[in-house]
Amino acid sequence: MTTPTKQQDKDLAAINTHLSEIVSSVNTIQGSVHSVLVMASIYGYKYDNADIAATVLNNLTGVRGSFRVESVAYWLKHIAGFNVAFNEKLDKYTAKFCKAGEYASSHGVKFTFDKAHVSTLKEDKFRFWKIAPVVIKELKLQDDLEKVTASAEIQLARSFAAGNITEAAIAAHVAKMLQRVKTLAESGKTKSWLEDFYLQHPDQRPVVEIDPIEKELAELEAAELKAGLEEVEVE
Repeated sequence: MTTPTKQQDKDLAAINTHLSEIVSSVNTIQGSVHSVLVMASIYGYKYDNADIAATVLNNLTGVRGSFRVESVAYWLKHIAGFNVAFNEKLDKYTAKFCKAGEYASSHGVKFTFDKAHVSTLKEDKFRFWKIAPVVIKELKLQDDLEKVTASAEIQLARSFAAGNITEAAIAAHVAKMLQRVKTLAESGKTKSWLEDFYLQHPDQRPVVEIDPIEKELAELEAAELKAGLEEVEVE
């Protein structure tokens, strides 16, 4: 191993400095989010309002960078005691207080919604980014319709063969399913999923075609701006 040169030491120091800045920035953002979570939880307990948890999650949905909204939802559920869930039909989170016996915290927190519970929310070991499981799975698009619908086709075939369902009923259901697919394709949840997918697979992001007229206008504007700058330089 060669002895580091002054330039190598300088480059390494620059990397470490920048890395420290990034870590500090991330910690600041996460800390700010956690403070809001504690404040929202206290508000919910004080005013018996579980909707505040859903409000926080729905406002954070779509925000990318230093945290995932799923980790916040996990904290609200297993530490704060809000039974939060994402409603596909409404395309947003809903929340209610966890009732006795409904589910248990994965971290042994007792959902008492009192001062003792509030103290637990503030414990450093229970900060959301420290306890939430982070599983970033590879997202894939399924282009083969036969593979997607194979299981459903088998189930429908059995019902059809047994006379429990008619051909007309199947056709009506397929028509409704297509409409639901179109509706879901425009939902915020689908768009959010696609953004995550394109981050993993940037080569599959569709190329946005510029309208020829808009392109021509943009070129003319750029040319006029350039000409104006040249006139200023001459003067």
